[in-house]
Amino acid sequence: MLIATKVRGRVGSGPNELGLSRLHIMRQVEASLKGLGTDYIDLYQIHNRLTDWEDTLRALDDLVRSGKVRYIGCSNLFAWQIMKARGISERNGLHAFKSNQVYYSLAARELEREIIPAMQDQKMGLLVWSPLAGGFLSGKYSREQQGSDEDRHTKFTFPPG
Repeated sequence: MLIATKVRGRVGSGPNELGLSRLHIMRQVEASLKGLGTDYIDLYQIHNRLTDWEDTLRALDDLVRSGKVRYIGCSNLFAWQIMKARGISERNGLHAFKSNQVYYSLAARELEREIIPAMQDQKMGLLVWSPLAGGFLSGKYSREQQGSDEDRHTKFTFPPG
């Protein structure tokens, strides 16, 4: 069994609580390890990023070197962001992102233009989220049947912008 989870950026009141600060990443990974009842995480992903790339990548690299995380990945990064992060990793001898988790479905194939070619060039894995476009492609929704106010599809715009 492989274990994958992600750290989400956070906007707090102090300098160590903004985005993906080292302190925030370290707190989140410890909470994940405890909550999952494991000594390591196979794939640890960042979701969004408000802090300096190098600071974020150094913290993630330390987690890999310590054995708490085996591989690092990202979520919803554009091709230029992937290449920038990988350049910083290479320049500083840091572990690089091995995967990108992105929204991809028959209803939204934009990532085929730039993101997938960049990932192929960098030999990165692709993880897809919401391949059924929030239930739209499942046939659950139509012009006549929009769903209830509680349905995820009505709370989140598909395709996301």
